Amino acid sequence: TWDYMTLNTLYRNNWIAKYIIDKPANEMLKNGFEIQSQIDPARVNDIHRVYRKTRTGAKLLEALKWSRLYGGAIMVPLIEGQEDLSAPLDLETIMPDAYKGCYVVDRWSGVSPSSEIVTDIGSVDYGKPEYYLVTDDTTGASVKIHHSRVVKLVGRALPKWEEIAENYWGASELEH
Repeated sequence: TWDYMTLNTLYRNNWIAKYIIDKPANEMLKNGFEIQSQIDPARVNDIHRVYRKTRTGAKLLEALKWSRLYGGAIMVPLIEGQEDLSAPLDLETIMPDAYKGCYVVDRWSGVSPSSEIVTDIGSVDYGKPEYYLVTDDTTGASVKIHHSRVVKLVGRALPKWEEIAENYWGASELEH
């Protein structure tokens, strides 16, 4: 998991390693999804249209693959009107058609958890990082993103102290 170059080399040059990473991720998404709800069928069609238009399926597949390969990745949904990524996501103010897609970053490409931890014992994220810092390798600029805005995909689960040593990420499937 810590040997980024070896993981990349295996994934790019070894068909077995690529298969181990890609096949389960592709299988998870190959049939799409069906919404079973009481909402208006026209709205269901709108959801599927936005899903295709924003290439959310491709982004989710990318995040799944990088999570399996590197031990973790994040997806950040981009919501118009809520551009301050350091503020908690406010579900009540999201307007229709505000979802513009998502941004995917693997754990080795500039994502690091903050040292600040969620202290609200009522939160499902209690004890996890409060923020994630995403750094652009080309400019060096960092963006602080609140944990409520992050869809975090973690690789193979680890025991608590190992998870902390891995900066709250998991292990690569190739390591297993």
